[in-house]
Amino acid sequence: VVDRGIREAKTIDFKKLLLVPKEKAWFVYVDIYVMNHDGNLFDACQMAAMAALKTTKIPKIDKEFNQIKGEYSGNLKLEKLPVLNTYSKISNKIILDPDLNEDYATEARLSIAIDDNLNICALQKGEKGFFTQDELKEMIKTSKKKYKEMRKIFEKL
Repeated sequence: VVDRGIREAKTIDFKKLLLVPKEKAWFVYVDIYVMNHDGNLFDACQMAAMAALKTTKIPKIDKEFNQIKGEYSGNLKLEKLPVLNTYSKISNKIILDPDLNEDYATEARLSIAIDDNLNICALQKGEKGFFTQDELKEMIKTSKKKYKEMRKIFEKL
């Protein structure tokens, strides 16, 4: 879910990572190691991944493509900042950002990634339950509202 939202929102323009077309390019990896959590691991991991990408520095290289230690050519440019919102359905109630106990009781889960244009760039449904059409519409509407709040937080990084 985390990588799909970032990829499908076209967060990174991979052409800008080319050093020599078809020969040399920068690679971008995000590894997430969860030490502890209290629920809603998807959203926390997405926020951590975006924070890591937003603060990534591109190493400076010489003419032979050797890294110049301690020097940077700039930050990784992010084209878009997708935001992930995860919902849980428990006893016909929809909960945004469920805690660990709510995660255990979840009958249906939906994660929605929204991009800068307020378009859905990724969706993932989990668990055995279902959502009605009205519930889906409400979750999408809420995700678009929440995007604006989360965007302000990301911009402070």
